[in-house]
Amino acid sequence: MPTASRSTNTVDLEIRIYDAINAVATDATHNAVAVDAGLFNVVIGSVTPMTLLFDNAYFLGITIIGSPELAPRTQLNSVPYSFSSRAVSGDDNVFPASGNVGVGTTSPPASLTVGAENQFQVAGTEGDVTFTDDLASITFPETSAPNAPMIQMFASGWMNANRMVIAHSPTYTDWGLQYQDDGDKFHFLRNGTPVLTVDLGAARVDVIGTTNLNGDVSVGGTLDVGSITAETIHSTSSGFTFPDGSVQTSAAMGTNPRIPMQIALLRWYENNESVSTPWPSFNVGDEPRGVAFDGANIWVTNYFDDTVTKLRASDGDLQGTFNVGMTALAAWPSTGPTSG
Repeated sequence: MPTASRSTNTVDLEIRIYDAINAVATDATHNAVAVDAGLFNVVIGSVTPMTLLFDNAYFLGITIIGSPELAPRTQLNSVPYSFSSRAVSGDDNVFPASGNVGVGTTSPPASLTVGAENQFQVAGTEGDVTFTDDLASITFPETSAPNAPMIQMFASGWMNANRMVIAHSPTYTDWGLQYQDDGDKFHFLRNGTPVLTVDLGAARVDVIGTTNLNGDVSVGGTLDVGSITAETIHSTSSGFTFPDGSVQTSAAMGTNPRIPMQIALLRWYENNESVSTPWPSFNVGDEPRGVAFDGANIWVTNYFDDTVTKLRASDGDLQGTFNVGMTALAAWPSTGPTSG
């Protein structure tokens, strides 16, 4: 180190580092420094912490308080520049000892920032990942062998709190897809309320509201709905179960097949659901043989009367009795005869 008049004394020193021959970069005063035959020891930065990156040429200036600065100033060489190993700063990148790290940017807004336009950011507090470019995507390699899940929602456990897998935005966090660990269910949420639930444990799908399906739907179990509007409904084995628990396995009424909708309307009208007997009874002619349904009325052929009886299906009210040929046997749905 430079000597201080080769004296032995206790002095106050001002230590300055210049980033140019006359520009002060850092300044600190060290009081009561022991000088022995002009030699002394101080730790630069122990009084005023240094923030220099040591990425430029620097010069050391020493002044005994009350005297001019010692000359000449000394240019710092390799030893202090070891500070630069604690932080790297270049034209495009910055890796500081603390603070935000930037790759491709010297002004990173997040703990880890990649790209000149800050396209990829990782927040230090919770590790949130943000893409600022709306064309950004995540791509995994193609694979033909067993592979790991792309996303694992939990590190472990089976009673974790519900977690949103996909949400609309930070403002609308309860619109999207949620996983319920307790019960193993996926919920599609509308303002926090499930509108469709896939129950993995029970192997079922629950839909709230109207479902519009354009195509065929195959149900291998129980279909529990309020109402169904369809062109054709097929039951492959167990048939149709009606509100009273009875099961209809055949679409035939008498000797003529009818579509399930006609059967359902014929057997269950809203006004007849509360009757105490198993089925409502309607008065018709002698020895009824055939029956048909036109969507609102029941048509019954009476074998011995040679007549057809027309009943209103909703309440069994007699709408008319029509004379027909001998030994009426069968009836077909239509708008009904207009005369006997």
